[in-house]
Amino acid sequence: MPFLIVREKNQPDRRFAVAGQEILIGRSQKCDLVLANVSVSRHHASLLRDGSLWRLQDLKSGNGTLVNGTSVEQGPVKTGDQINMGKFSLIFYESEEDALMAGTDISELTPHNPLSTAALDTSTFQIPTEVLKRIRDSESLLIHARILSMDDESKSWTPGEEPLQFGARNGPPVRRMLSFGTAAILSWSGTRHEIKRTSLITGLWVNGQEIEDRQGLNHGDTVEIGGSKYSYIILGKRS
Repeated sequence: MPFLIVREKNQPDRRFAVAGQEILIGRSQKCDLVLANVSVSRHHASLLRDGSLWRLQDLKSGNGTLVNGTSVEQGPVKTGDQINMGKFSLIFYESEEDALMAGTDISELTPHNPLSTAALDTSTFQIPTEVLKRIRDSESLLIHARILSMDDESKSWTPGEEPLQFGARNGPPVRRMLSFGTAAILSWSGTRHEIKRTSLITGLWVNGQEIEDRQGLNHGDTVEIGGSKYSYIILGKRS
């Protein structure tokens, strides 16, 4: 059975089972998947099975619908695709096994249940385009950012919102640690990932430039710490 993971800032992820051949998504209580926020239209979009495929149809919503960061009126969706509607991100998986392969155990998530219907009968709030873009860009960074080892291509880390400690037991290793503790910490500023040097002895370089304090990271940046090299990338983003 297909699933949607409902993602909302400052809220735990929830799961929604896609039952049947078509579901209606929107703010109205009559929708199958209710997203109770004024940034979502009453009848925002539909998701339906088309043979062996699933297709998403925007229903002339006020703030539009994005799939993997691209505005769409209609088109196919596949496992792992991110769908943005207003302040919500929906991650589509065709099965629990697909989600597990991507690192998400569906069974550990609580079912989606909109807690408030206060916004359901109001007009859709039009979020300024530049504000909506910043929100969606930030959400995309949190979901798709990766730290890749340039020394061992089989190793990668997902920074997300939790600090990623270079040199710590469960963090990216540092080949030549010249002090105890951590050599650097990658953290979320609210809009981007920043790396901060935490060792007075072990050096930190970003794109070949030594960093004394902290530095914001962009897609494709290279990071070198104590002889260990890493790349910061955003999955699906072109160079």
